[in-house]
Formats: sequence, structure tokens, C-alpha cells
Amino acid sequence: MKLKGLDNIVYPLRLTSSAAAHLFHCYQIQADVAFIDADQDYNAIKRDIQLYYPLVRKEGIFMGLNYSMKGVEQAVNEFMEKKNLLAQMWANDEYFFILKEYETAHFFNKRTKNPYIGA
Repeated sequence: MKLKGLDNIVYPLRLTSSAAAHLFHCYQIQADVAFIDADQDYNAIKRDIQLYYPLVRKEGIFMGLNYSMKGVEQAVNEFMEKKNLLAQMWANDEYFFILKEYETAHFFNKRTKNPYIGA
């Protein structure tokens, strides 16, 4: 990041995606952009969507990689259908992005429930 001049705006965290999401929720850190690219397993992608989509601010972008893989496609499509969202695809359906037009960021912790669980 330093070589690209981004070290003042990008802070790599050496944490699992679940631990990082927990940190963001506890400190109520909203994202302009959330990019998911981890395990391509259906359940892992569904979990990452449930953890990271709420963090994106209104008019922010939620995006990810490997959409053409079955587990990713299934989890993303189910979420979009449930939330009545549309996604844009590019690079032969490898990437997807969703503009979060109507909802503001939502944070949860031990006292508040994640409304996206089960979404």
C-alpha cells in the first residue's frame, strides 16, 4: 500500500473476515466500498454477505469476486432476490457489484441482532 501511496487510506488487517467485521461493527465503521473475496463456499460467502453488506453506507458499493463460481453465484443471487437488489457484472461474470441505494449502514453487536442473518 505504501508503494502505491495508499497507506494513509488503506489499513490492512491481519484478521479473519469474521473478526474484522466484528471490529467494524463494534466501532461502527461504515464503508464506502466493501469487497469480498475469500472462500468460494456457499456458506462462507453467505456469511460474508451477512457481515459486510450492513457496513456499507447508503450509496456505497458492495462488490466481490468469483461470481461465476456456483457457491458464490447462489449466495449472491439469493441475497439480491431477498433484498430486491440488482447487481452489475463484469469481466466475464467474475466480478459483481451492488450499489446500496436505499439503506444506510447498520451496525450490530452483542446487544443488537443482525437483520441480515437468514437473509
